[in-house]
Order: sequence, then structure tokens, then C-alpha cells
Amino acid sequence: MSSCILRLFAVVLSVAALVSGCGGGGGGNSTSSTVTTMTTVTVSAPSSMPVIASTKLVDEYYDDIEFSGTISGNLDSLNGKTVFVLVEDPANLFQAEGYLIIQRLASGSTYILRLIGKQLKVAGHFTGNVRVRACLDAACTQPIAGTPLLLPYNVKVEAGLTVSRNEINVTVPFGTVPPPEMVDIGYSSLGKGWVANISSPYRTIVEEHTLSIGNTTYYYPYPTIGVLPRQGTILQDKQMQIQIYPSKPGNYFHTVRVSAVATSPGRELIFEQTVNVRYNVTPNPAINSLFYPATLDFMQKQQTSTMEYNYQLVTNIGIASEFVGIEYLSAAGTTGPVNSWWSEFPYRSAATCISNYYSGMSCLTPGVYTAQVRYRLITPKGTLGDVLYPIRMTVTGA
Repeated sequence: MSSCILRLFAVVLSVAALVSGCGGGGGGNSTSSTVTTMTTVTVSAPSSMPVIASTKLVDEYYDDIEFSGTISGNLDSLNGKTVFVLVEDPANLFQAEGYLIIQRLASGSTYILRLIGKQLKVAGHFTGNVRVRACLDAACTQPIAGTPLLLPYNVKVEAGLTVSRNEINVTVPFGTVPPPEMVDIGYSSLGKGWVANISSPYRTIVEEHTLSIGNTTYYYPYPTIGVLPRQGTILQDKQMQIQIYPSKPGNYFHTVRVSAVATSPGRELIFEQTVNVRYNVTPNPAINSLFYPATLDFMQKQQTSTMEYNYQLVTNIGIASEFVGIEYLSAAGTTGPVNSWWSEFPYRSAATCISNYYSGMSCLTPGVYTAQVRYRLITPKGTLGDVLYPIRMTVTGA
């Protein structure tokens, strides 16, 4: 038994080049080179057709394939000659080089042909045939009998992660609540979802509230943007909402980083996209402050633990705010924390029950409760007046 390894020169040609250079498929012209099939050696179809059908990812390499068949005739006529293998590969699945091995056995001679996978750059669903030609010259005017070999393929190449936009630019005057900015998200069927995080540090507004009892000062950092659904969790949603919060006049910049992991047999690939958010708030002296959201209106079950609810009081440049107090306006009953169910410090929250050492647990009667929080606006020249924030809580049964 002996074997002969021939160098494989793989050239990716267009259909037109194959027609004119190799005479395949018709459409030749009078200037084409004369094609003379080498009949002293004949290549058979692969004994087992290689399977070129799978789902792959952009930037992944397609798998190498290897197939074999019989080769017959006067193999000695190949001695000292270069066999050129020309590959017509419209889907660009395979590289331009590989190896051809001819084995002479007592039972007959065989060939083994190996194609090397290329890095996949274009997403899409590709079907058709890879046409492999074996010739004694680069122009393929002397093809070996039995070629071309047709290898069918059905391959899906998916993008690991896509976003519909990478740049968001918003300019509004102070006092305006910008509408949410929507970004469409696409990820591979080989992935479990995507995660979004605001990677740049928060550019914050700090509101200072002073309690009337003592000299304690509380600081509330307000982010200028947020991501919905909630950042840092794996999501299957097809859309990301970037909420831009009202802020003091100034220029703000954030980067939202979106990541997705896709698992392919034997490997794991990480994909990433960024969405840059440029947010410009222009001066507007006509407005002193605004609340965001404009009101709080929520439902809370009776006998639940304390629930946190947040809002922002955003003041214009040169204006500070000072907490004055909570004013309870209406109640559905007289039990429980009727005049103490809302708290501003250390965090804004509502409680439907109070515990008393002597009388035990006392809860609010189901129904509607309203209150308002009073803040005073102050400038270096004096007080501008008070602003009120309305709160409406509906207590439901336990």
C-alpha cells in the first residue's frame, strides 16, 4: 500500500469565471480555452456525502470537512504534476487551501479531500452547492474526469447580537421629561438572551433634604438615564427602553453596553454592542423645579412589609430644596398608621400596618389614602415658595 499527498491549490471563483475558464454550465464564447477532459484518471462521487448543514454564528469559523471516494485509471500519469482544486463557494464557507490525499490500495485507489472552514462574516440562510473541480492547470482547461464534485449545503449564519441604533442624541429645555428611547434587540437562537448595563459612571444630581428634627442631611443621587427592562438581568425581550430622566441644565454622556452569550458545539462566544447616549439639557429660567414622576399612585396590600417608591425633585441651577413635611389629606378608615403611612427618610416608602407592644398589629382599612409632601425652594436671595408632591395609595385586602 502506498499513498501520494498532492498540494491543494483552492481558488474561489465566480460563476462567470468558472463558465469561461472551465466550460461548465454553458454560456462560453469563441475565445474560451479549449477544455480537454483528462480521461486517464477518473474521480468518483464521494462515498459518503459530507453534511454541510448547521446553524453558525457570525465571526465563528465553519467546521473543516473531509470526504472520500474512489479514484481509478492511470494514476502514474499524475506523477510530477500539480493538481489544482478550484472551489466555487458562493456562501464563503471554506478557505482557499486544503489537502488532497491519494491512497493506492490492493483493493483499489481512493482519494481524501479536506476543505478548511472560513470565518463567517455575513449573516443569512445559505443553500446551494459547493462545486469542487480538480484540474491539471490553474485555468481548468484540463479537468480530471468525474469533476466537478457537488456538495450540497444548507447553512444558517446568525448574528450573535444586533441593536437597531448605536447613537442616541436628545436635547430638551430644563423642565421637560424626554420620552423613552427605544432600541430593538436581536440575538442568536444559540443564545439565552441579552444583558444591558450602563457602563459609564452616573452623572448625578444631588438633592439635599434637611429634617426638621436635628441636623441630619440626606443625599439622593439621581441617575440621568435608566434601562428598562431592569439592567443587569438576562432578558429575552426584543426591545430595550432607555429612560432619560429630567435633569439640571448641562451635557450628559452615557454608554449602555449590551452583551449576549451564544453557545455553539465546543465553544462559547460573547457578543457586545454599545449604545451611546448624549443628553443635553438647555437653560430654562421660566421653571424653578419639577417632580418626576409627576405623582405617585400605587396599590399596596394590607399587612405587607414596607414598600419603597421613589421620585425625584429636580431643581433649576442655583435653587435648593428643603423638606418641610408630610400632610395627610384623606383616609378610608381610622385604624393603623392613618397619619404616618408615608416616610421620606431614610428612603421613600409606604407602610400599611404598625406594631404596638400593648395592642399588637394595627393595619389600615382597605381603601384610598392621599397625602402630599411639601418642599421649600430656596435661593441665596431668599425663599421662592413651596412645592407639593401628591401621593395616592390604594390599600387592598391582605
